Amino acid sequence: MGLEADDFVASSTNYSSIEVKVVDGYLDITPVTETLTVTVTGNTASMVYTGSEQSVDGYTSNAPTGVNVTLAEGSMAVAKGVDAGIYNMGLTKESFVVNSLNYSNIEVVVIDGYLEISPITDKLIVTITGNNDSRPYTGSEQSVEGFTNNAPSTVNVVLAEGSAAIAKGTSAGTYNMNLTAEDFVVNSRNYSNIEVVIVDGYLTITSVNSGGNTGGGGGGGNPGRVTPSTDGGPGAVTINPEDVPLAQLPGAPVDPTVIDDGEIPLAALPKTGQSSVKSTLTMMMSGIFLMLTAMSKKRKEEDS
Repeated sequence: MGLEADDFVASSTNYSSIEVKVVDGYLDITPVTETLTVTVTGNTASMVYTGSEQSVDGYTSNAPTGVNVTLAEGSMAVAKGVDAGIYNMGLTKESFVVNSLNYSNIEVVVIDGYLEISPITDKLIVTITGNNDSRPYTGSEQSVEGFTNNAPSTVNVVLAEGSAAIAKGTSAGTYNMNLTAEDFVVNSRNYSNIEVVIVDGYLTITSVNSGGNTGGGGGGGNPGRVTPSTDGGPGAVTINPEDVPLAQLPGAPVDPTVIDDGEIPLAALPKTGQSSVKSTLTMMMSGIFLMLTAMSKKRKEEDS
């Protein structure tokens, strides 16, 4: 109460000298000894995946007035994450300091807080493209393998067990991988509706054109192969029957005709290794010209 002697007036007709002594009064309120249960609940939130970090923090409690609830030093009431899933705060009783003058027996119960990030439900189209290549024919087996895709970084795209993304072949032509959506496993915790589109991969082996060497002079190269032409095509020469001298029948008198070397036009000899269509034609025409010249000379001699 804070009482003092000066707070009182003591008087008596019988006592001329009175000394006042004061014993102060007081009220003693004792704290409640029964158990007080204080529940601390971490905050929660539910969000949709965005690709960026999201979070929730804070807590609430049912502590009565006069009961202090604070985070212990070094503790945090926060949950955060990026990918779809549940992220807990990880709160415990040791995360809090709970005290009061009015309650001597406080029990703390903690309900952890969390952040729930749910996957996107809108359709996501993932295009998987098999690799392709074009190579010239070599006579040996060639191949191309692998694939690419446009999936976001959090979408997993792998070949299904037993499947392969490979195209191979030896002969000229196009060889497909024959990929289908069933050849892949595509999943993600952040996307619940994924559609897979396949662009097949392939290998194209092109044929090699092999031609002869039409260059002249010096030899050393392999001569080219001349392909016979059809009638009227390049390299074809038509000879009429009446232009061809016939050999004399057996038993007929032989008419020896001497042809002077100077009267015979000679065809130019081809150089070593030269075997073009042009040289073939030249040799054929030279032979025909020789025969016609000999026939002409013989007829002149018979006429004279």
